[in-house]
Amino acid sequence: MKSLIRNEAIIRGMLQELKIKDDEEPFYVVDVGDVVLKWKEWKKAMPRVEPFYAVKCNPDLVLLHVLAALGVNFDCSTKKEIETVLNVGVQPSRIIYANTCKGLSHLKYADSVGVDLMTFDNEAELHKIKKTFPDARLVLRIKVDDSGSLLKLSLKFGCDLDEVPNLLDVAKDLHLNVVGVR
Repeated sequence: MKSLIRNEAIIRGMLQELKIKDDEEPFYVVDVGDVVLKWKEWKKAMPRVEPFYAVKCNPDLVLLHVLAALGVNFDCSTKKEIETVLNVGVQPSRIIYANTCKGLSHLKYADSVGVDLMTFDNEAELHKIKKTFPDARLVLRIKVDDSGSLLKLSLKFGCDLDEVPNLLDVAKDLHLNVVGVR
């Protein structure tokens, strides 16, 4: 209860400070203790499942430091996100580069810093990876039925199931290392 009262006092102080400054910038409040609690609940319920936190959803440095300290893995979709997570002290082996269409310079950067796990969902991406980072470990992203979802990510991410055999054949012909499915 004391923690809740203290948090409320901090938030009220922040609001007062913004009011004095006539600042209308938005801000958010994160209960880091709740983040830690949710992680512990996750690990207890699914101890063998290692999630990857999508940095794009909230790149706040305090949150990233907490998640890194907990041992969370990270899903990065840009060179900047990879840089940020590495600067927080995360080992490259705990990062997946999960951009649908990776730029060549970004692939070269991932290679140079040791981020070798990445997604693919089309043949063009396989050829680009072969040319730029042939030793990468690849995860095939498959389109899911999200027809009941508010945000239809299948419009942007993943290959159709009927494309899977061809993509795996192309990866094999290119001697690329497919290590999983997402």
